[in-house]
Amino acid sequence: MNKKWISLTIIALMMMSVFAGCSKQDSLENKTKLVMATSADYAPFEYVDSKNGDEIIGFDIDIAKMVTKNLGYELEIKNMDFKGVIPSVTQKQADFAMSGINPDPERAKSVDFSVPYYESKHSVVFLEDTKLQTAEDLKGKTIGVQLGSTQEKEADKLKDVTVEKRNKIPELVQELKSGRMDAALIEKSVAKGYLENDNTLNSFLLPNTKEVSYVVAFPKDSPLKEKFDKELKKLKESGELKKLEDKWFAEQQ
Repeated sequence: MNKKWISLTIIALMMMSVFAGCSKQDSLENKTKLVMATSADYAPFEYVDSKNGDEIIGFDIDIAKMVTKNLGYELEIKNMDFKGVIPSVTQKQADFAMSGINPDPERAKSVDFSVPYYESKHSVVFLEDTKLQTAEDLKGKTIGVQLGSTQEKEADKLKDVTVEKRNKIPELVQELKSGRMDAALIEKSVAKGYLENDNTLNSFLLPNTKEVSYVVAFPKDSPLKEKFDKELKKLKESGELKKLEDKWFAEQQ
């Protein structure tokens, strides 16, 4: 009797596992729309185009539109503070996230990452008249970073500096221009956009740091990861990814 009960229990558990796997796949196949989490304050990756009805545009947005279209889905974009982007994925409020996201061991505990689709570096941005030139000049200074960003972690490695954190990149630039910060650590391509539009700003690359890889974030074990990886590789091999880089970064290389 006990052996029979054990056998039935094992069979039941196996059936539950099979049905759970099918349900997971069916739930994806039955979707017509994918929700993407982003923080649209990170031009040229994602930002609000106030001249065009507050539409969210950018490099990441174009990639997301291409990939989801190729996979047969509509795209819905949810805009939020950067600190909420990863939690929205882990809490299944979004199917994936693209927001200048860098892979790191801490984030990898809660989400899965796609293959990288872009590489960049960290810039130290400051007012021209402060005459900063090297990382050594940052000692004793107040440095601004975006909350939850990779730049936040890089700033924490700097010695003898005070680190101030803000939710959005425009807040950092405003604090910099108002004199409440001496410099801000911002991703190179994002910083270039501000430098081109404001001749009171200057920058230099933060030395001894690796290039920043940008990836898509997914809930753990999401079947979307493999699908996105294939599409991102296709975009790279076909040259479409390079065309998007030229479109958004040509003037910033």
